Amino acid sequence: MLEGSTGYAKGKLVTGSIKKKGSTTYTPGVNNQVISKGQYLSENQVILGDADLKAANIKNGVEIFGVTGTFTSDANAIANQILSGKTAYVKGNKITGSMSNKAGATVTASTTTSDATYTYVTIPAAGYYDTSSKVKVEKNKLESSLKETFGVNMANTMSYFQLQNLEKYKTLSVLLSSSTIDRRLIVYGDATELGRIQDNIWHTYDIGKYSSIKITGDGSVGGSVNQ
Repeated sequence: MLEGSTGYAKGKLVTGSIKKKGSTTYTPGVNNQVISKGQYLSENQVILGDADLKAANIKNGVEIFGVTGTFTSDANAIANQILSGKTAYVKGNKITGSMSNKAGATVTASTTTSDATYTYVTIPAAGYYDTSSKVKVEKNKLESSLKETFGVNMANTMSYFQLQNLEKYKTLSVLLSSSTIDRRLIVYGDATELGRIQDNIWHTYDIGKYSSIKITGDGSVGGSVNQ
């Protein structure tokens, strides 16, 4: 019987002791809030909810009221590191990517260089490239990066010219473009004679072990040192 009420039980007047609890709103906190037993709930008891109680707002791995968080704060990506049109969350902020998608694309190399072992092509622009992407180089640019050409006109048998800094080259190709019976070339690798040329066909020599090449003779000479 409710507190303050009276009635008869088995012929005796009794006074009620059950407390009445009216409308109450409960805001969740760090401590439990108990609705004690032995009460009469005369009106609604409201336990508040919150629309922000969701995984994205709770630290990754932490559970609050049955919701396990997924929020992380250690990511460091920026827009140009995320593919264009894709989105990601970094430290709670939504970022839309701006990286160009070059998957499957064919692009033209901006520069082409070589050393003694490799030829290098420079990708012209930043972006995402996959295994089907290609970098193209014009043939003449690639060939020019693999060799160095020369031409000279030597007026008499005492004339000579010299090629140095040959570390990146492996072969020498030489042509005596105007030859007569009294015209010839002698090719030296350092102090070693590599050959004598008296015709107008190409001659090729292995020069990988020499630091300089000297050509003496008479005539118009053309050639290249090649990787």
